[in-house]
Amino acid sequence: MSILISNVFSDKNIGGAAITAATIRAAQDAFPDEPVKLVAVNQGPRFDVSHPFTMQAFPDAEIVPPLVQVKPGPLQGLRTVLRSLKIMRTLPADDRAVQTVGDAKAVISKGGYVYHERPNAKSLMALWMTAFPIALGNAMGKPTAAVCTTVGPFKTEASRRLNKYLLGRADLVVPRDEFSYQAALDLGLDPERVIHLPDIVFSYDPPSDAEAQQMAERLGVSGQRFAVLTLSKTEGGQEDFHAHEDNVRAALVSLLEAGTLDRVLVTIHSDQDIELSDAFVAEINDPRVVRVRDPFSPEQLMALYRAADVLIARRMHSAIFALVAGTPVVAFSMGGKKVQGVMGSLGLEDMLMPFPLSSPDALVERVREVTSNCEPLAARVLESVAGARSRVRKLPALLREYLVREEVVA
Repeated sequence: MSILISNVFSDKNIGGAAITAATIRAAQDAFPDEPVKLVAVNQGPRFDVSHPFTMQAFPDAEIVPPLVQVKPGPLQGLRTVLRSLKIMRTLPADDRAVQTVGDAKAVISKGGYVYHERPNAKSLMALWMTAFPIALGNAMGKPTAAVCTTVGPFKTEASRRLNKYLLGRADLVVPRDEFSYQAALDLGLDPERVIHLPDIVFSYDPPSDAEAQQMAERLGVSGQRFAVLTLSKTEGGQEDFHAHEDNVRAALVSLLEAGTLDRVLVTIHSDQDIELSDAFVAEINDPRVVRVRDPFSPEQLMALYRAADVLIARRMHSAIFALVAGTPVVAFSMGGKKVQGVMGSLGLEDMLMPFPLSSPDALVERVREVTSNCEPLAARVLESVAGARSRVRKLPALLREYLVREEVVA
């Protein structure tokens, strides 16, 4: 029987690829004799294109299409939800979804940003279809878990009710920060089944100095003082967003002109950020600011960040990658409470900066503080992450404890 891991998004989001890899390793550690099967959220033309890092790292893990696929055409999202509800009610033996879940020893909903506020009908349906494998697993009496995930915050009653339905019947819910832990309890989940652990990406080992040096040489920054910058879109007002971008550009120019930094590399953590990152680099128009174009794996990015003096992050998992590598970060507080939750769980709240940035001077001052205290800050980061790593590596034991049920012999 397989261990079914659901809501496996494309590797085009490198943070998501790291979560997928860490979840697979946890499942393999917990159930070494069982094969792992991954349920993709979206059906791409080819899984070797949509999930290249996952397939390369885990060639024996089978990836399957969504259990219920949305057909093209008007109102197909609603029709798909209704079809999935019928499957749960009737459990037809010849249905692929029923067969896939029926062949599973347990269903694990992968960590990430799934069980949060969904403000409208379309986003609620998207949540349902993403989480359908765990809902079907619950309906079929399979052991289920949602691991190292964000929960909440919730503003609408519809969102609160749907998330409670999805998580309320799971055998184990593992929120990845204190905010999520409290949100899970506020849903009315059984406290004995809610265990707080850090983000699962903290289970990664830090890269070696040799790996960091190799990445620095590959990108031509060996022996230089350099920062790495990650960008992402925001749901806030465009006026604030553009002012923030202008302030970051001005700060970077100031740091380069003063010799605090020799180079700035802009890396991509999601394909959604390519256009934004290219526009940022074009606008700054400085040869010392370069957008990295190599499609790096999570491990390669961690190695690059280990070589850097500081990472300036608008992507949460870029900050986590850097922290795993032992590199201090300047993380902008975006994405609800995700970033605050992660940094707070490590006792590194002082590495947060508010978004939007109020002035270039604030970022200049913060980066100068970091670059002038790299060694003690790196030691502090490594100590904090070591504690998080020790905690999150308890996940396989928890999976065995909560998802293994004694067989009843007639």
